Amino acid sequence: MLRDMVVEQYDEQILLSERGKVERMLVFKSGELPRLSEEGVPQAKAAWDHGKLVIDEVTPRGRVLETWELAKNGQQLVVLTRMQRGEDSFDRKRIYDRTGGE
Repeated sequence: MLRDMVVEQYDEQILLSERGKVERMLVFKSGELPRLSEEGVPQAKAAWDHGKLVIDEVTPRGRVLETWELAKNGQQLVVLTRMQRGEDSFDRKRIYDRTGGE
């Protein structure tokens, strides 16, 4: 099923929403960060690295490293995900097409 994702960037965080509901918060903050916000939304620490958004988090299932980058044409968001659990890992690539907005 295809769904629309809305990405909103603020000074200290990025909000990812679907159908008007915030599904995930990416927070630009040092130090410890609870897995859930006060509103009960999953959150992870994020940082900008040479124009790419990097999210590195440890979950009960292992480590997840995501890299978000706008494609050269500016019309696609490319998300590379590496999931690691012990010695095993796998990679996943998702591409989102821009449909509206700025």
